[in-house]
Amino acid sequence: MSDTRPGQSFGLFPRLAIAFVAVALAAIVVVALLTFAAARAQIASFAESSRTSTAEFIGAALESAYAEAGDWREADLTPAVTLAAAAPATLQIVATDGTVVADPGLAMNNMMASMHGGDAGPLGDPRPVSLSVDGAPIGTATLRFPADELPGGEAQLLAALGRTALFSAVVAALVALVAALLVAQRITRPLRTLATAARRFGAGDPAARVDAVAAGEIGEVGAAFNRMADVLARRARQQRELAGTVAHELRTPTAILQASLEALLDGVEQPSTEQLASLHDEVLRLQRNIADLESLSAAEAAELTLMLATTNLASVATGAASALAPQFASGDVTLRTVLQDVDVHADADRLRQVVTNLLANALKFTPAGGDVTLSTRARDGDAELSVADTGVGIPADDQERVFERFWRGRNAEGVGGRGVGLAIVVELVRAHGGAVTVISQVGRGSTFFVRLPRSR
Repeated sequence: MSDTRPGQSFGLFPRLAIAFVAVALAAIVVVALLTFAAARAQIASFAESSRTSTAEFIGAALESAYAEAGDWREADLTPAVTLAAAAPATLQIVATDGTVVADPGLAMNNMMASMHGGDAGPLGDPRPVSLSVDGAPIGTATLRFPADELPGGEAQLLAALGRTALFSAVVAALVALVAALLVAQRITRPLRTLATAARRFGAGDPAARVDAVAAGEIGEVGAAFNRMADVLARRARQQRELAGTVAHELRTPTAILQASLEALLDGVEQPSTEQLASLHDEVLRLQRNIADLESLSAAEAAELTLMLATTNLASVATGAASALAPQFASGDVTLRTVLQDVDVHADADRLRQVVTNLLANALKFTPAGGDVTLSTRARDGDAELSVADTGVGIPADDQERVFERFWRGRNAEGVGGRGVGLAIVVELVRAHGGAVTVISQVGRGSTFFVRLPRSR
C-alpha cells in the first residue's frame, strides 16, 4: 500500500524513520562533542598541573645541586636539564647577580624537535621559578613549555578518547536507526490496517473492521472507525429492512384498490355505496401505514436530530400519564404512578413519545378492571422507567420478537395497532444510549423496563 498523499513523495513510515534518526543523530553528535570538549578541558587542566609540578621538581633539583656544590660553577645541572628535556621545556638559569649560569635553550629546542619529528614550534610564556638555599636566594630558573600543546601521554589519551567517542557515536547511530525503524513500524502498522479497512468499507464490504486496535490515540481512532462502521452498517440494514417493510405493508391495500378499480372500469362491478366505502377504508388503511412508516423512520433517525438537555424523567412521565388519563378511564383501567425524580440527558419530546407508546401498549392488552403502574427511579447509576400491567402477558417464545417492526403476536388478535409502537420505543431509547427489556408471564401481565444514562 502507499502511505503518500498528493504533493508528498514519501509515506509516513519513511518520514517518521528519518525524523527519529535525525533527532537521535543530533543528540548523539551534541553529546559526543560536549563529552570530547569536557575531556579535553580536564586533560588540559591535568597537563597544566603536571607542568607546574615539573617546574617545582626542576627548581628543587637545582637547589639541591647548588647546595651540594656550594656555587653554580661546580653544580651538577644534569638532573634538572634532563627533567626539562623530558617535560619537554627549555631551561635558563640566572644567578642572583644576573649571570646566566646555563642557557641550554637552543640545544633543548633541537632535542624537542627531534622528539616531535620536526620543528618544536612556538613556545609558551616563561615560567620563572625562584631558587633559594637555606632561605638565601641563589637565582632564578625560567622554563618555557610548548605553546598550546599537550604532552605526549595526555595527547595520546585525548586521541584515544576521540576515537572512542567516534566509535560510540557510530554504534549509537546504528542503534538509533534500528529503534527508529521499529518505532515507525509500530506506529504505522495500525494506520495501514485502518486504511485497508476503510478502503474495504468504502468498496462495499460492510464487515470491514479494524481487528487489532493499538493503544493510545491510534487505538481510539481505530475504535472510532469500528463504531462508525457499525452505525453505517446498521443504517444500511435498517434502510433495506424499511424498504422491504414499505413494500410489504403497501402491497395489500394497493392490490385491493387496483383490483376494485379495474373491476369498476371493466364494468364487472357497478359502483355502490358499499364498494366505495370499502375503497375508502383501504385508502385510510394506506394512509395509516404511511403515517406509521414515517414515525418509524423518524425514530430510526432520532439520534441525528435529538435536542438533548437535562430532563427530569418523572416530569416527562407525569405529562404522558396525564395526556392518556381519559383513555384509561374510558377503558376502566387504573393508571398508577410511582415517580421518583431522576435527571437524564435527553430529548424531552422523544422521551414523552416513549412513555406514551408504552402506556398505550399496556392499555391495549389490559382488560377492564386491570391496573397499569408507571414508575421512575434511579438504579445502579442509571435512570429506570418501567410500565407494568396486569394484562394478558406475552408468551415466552414471542418475547424475543415483541420489539420487531410490524410484528403482532398471538395475543394481539382483535387488538388494534400495526406493530410499530414498541419498535419506535426501541429506536428512540437506543438513540439516547439506553436499552429496553421486558419481563412477562401469560395471564399475569408484562413489565417493560427502559434504562437510560443519568445526567452527570
